[in-house]
Amino acid sequence: MAALGRKKAQNGSCRDGTWELHLLPTSSGAVCLDGSPAGFYLFKAPAGTKRFKATNQSWVINFEGGGWCVSEEDCAIRAVGRAGSSQSWPRSGAFGGVLSKCCFCTSFCTYNRVLIKSCDGSSFSGAATRDVPAWGYINKQLAVPRRVHIAGRAIVAQTLQVLIERFGLGHANDVLVSGCSSGGLAALLLAGFVRSTLVAAAAPLRRFKVAAFSGLFFVPESSDEARHPFAEQMRSVVRMAAIDFPSCLKGPAGSCMLGTAPLEAVPLDIPVFVVQTPVDNWQASCILGAGGSRTSRIFLAGCEHGPWGKCLGWMRGAGGASKRNCMPWQFAQLRTYQRQVSDALTQSPALTRPGSGAFVHSCGNHCEDTDTLVYTRIGDVAIKQALAAWFKAESTVAPGAHTRRGCLPFWGNRSAGDCPTTEMCGGGRLESLPPISAHHRAKQWAFALNNITSRSRDLANGNTRVSVKV
Repeated sequence: MAALGRKKAQNGSCRDGTWELHLLPTSSGAVCLDGSPAGFYLFKAPAGTKRFKATNQSWVINFEGGGWCVSEEDCAIRAVGRAGSSQSWPRSGAFGGVLSKCCFCTSFCTYNRVLIKSCDGSSFSGAATRDVPAWGYINKQLAVPRRVHIAGRAIVAQTLQVLIERFGLGHANDVLVSGCSSGGLAALLLAGFVRSTLVAAAAPLRRFKVAAFSGLFFVPESSDEARHPFAEQMRSVVRMAAIDFPSCLKGPAGSCMLGTAPLEAVPLDIPVFVVQTPVDNWQASCILGAGGSRTSRIFLAGCEHGPWGKCLGWMRGAGGASKRNCMPWQFAQLRTYQRQVSDALTQSPALTRPGSGAFVHSCGNHCEDTDTLVYTRIGDVAIKQALAAWFKAESTVAPGAHTRRGCLPFWGNRSAGDCPTTEMCGGGRLESLPPISAHHRAKQWAFALNNITSRSRDLANGNTRVSVKV
C-alpha cells in the first residue's frame, strides 16, 4: 500500500492549493454593476516537484464569461445576482478548463492562475455609470439598484495593479491571456492593454499570447445586420458602456464586437489561438434563432425565438435538432451559417500570421470545459495538446503548424456531411451557460419592460398593472 501511495504522489495528477477570492478597493472604481467591490480569484503557483518544475513566473490570466447586459434595465436586473454583484461570491472556488488543477487535463496546472470575475456586463470594456429609467417599476418587482456601474476597464486595470504589487505579476516571463464566451471576446479586446501594463511594470516577458474559447460571435450574412437583434444588442453595449477601443471607433457601433473584428484588433505581434466551433449551441439559439426588437433590451430574452425554440430547444444545438422538430428551411439556414463562420475563420488575416493557431471543431460546445479540452480531438490531437504546443512554440512558427479544422456535419445528422471518423467530441457540460430558468425569467422581464415602454402613460396614471413572476 505504501508503494501505491508513493506512485500516486509521483503522478502528480492534481496540484495542491486553493483558489482564493480577492476583492478590489471600491475607491479605485473597480466595482460591479450594483456598486459592490469587483474582484478576482487567484491560485498561486504550487511548489515544484521532480516531474513538475516550479513555474512561479508563469501566469494564466483568464476573463470569466457570462454574456452582457444590453440596456440599463437589463443591467439593473443582472445586478441582483452573481453576474452583477459580489455580495454572494464564495471566498474560495474550483474552476475547470484551462484553469484546472489537473495536470493530465492542462499544461498550465503549475502556473499562477487568475480568474477575473465578470460582474460588469460589458466584456470588461466599459467605463460608464447609468441611471435606470424604469427603476421605480422594476424595484416593485425585484430589489434592483437605481444606478448601475459599468466599470470593466477599471476592474481590469486594478486587478493587474494588485497582482503586480502584491503577487509578483511584475516578474512574469510567460503569460497566457484567455477567456471563454464574452470573456474570450474580452481577452482579444484587452490583450494589448494587459501587455502594455506589464511592460510598464518592467515585467521580463519572454512569451505573451492570447487564447479565446468561443469568443467570436457572427451575425448571419443573409440577414440585415443593422436590424439583427444580436447586432442591435452589441451596438447598445458599446454605446451604453462607453466602449472606446480604436477598433470600436472606426466603424459602426457594435461592429468591433462581431465576426472576426475582435481577432483582427489584436496587436500584430501578439500570437492568438482560437478554439471555436462553426455553429455552437449558444450561437445557434441566441443569434441564428434570435427574436425581434421587442426582446432586444434584455440579454437572452430573444434566444430560440419562435419556430427556432421548437427546433433547437434551450442550448441543445445539433444534438437537439431533428427532422421531427426542424423544418427544411431551418436546416438550410444552419448549414449556411455554419459555412459562413467556417469560411470567416479560414480567411481571417489574424489566423494567417506567424505564431497564430486555431482549433475549429464541429462538436457544438460553447466554451470548453475540462472534459472537452481532454477528449475533443481532431485526428490524434486533443484541444489541450494543441493549445500547449502552440503556447510553447516560437512566435515565428507558421500558423499551419498549429491549425486544425474539423468537419462540417449536416444538422440533424451528426455522422453525415464531410465528417471524418477521426474527429471525436467529448465533454460538453456547458458550464458557462445560464440555466433554463434564467432564460425564461429574461423573457418574462422583456415582456414586462416592453409593456412599460409602450404603455408608460397608463402606468404613470396607475391605470394598468403588469404582473411578472421572477
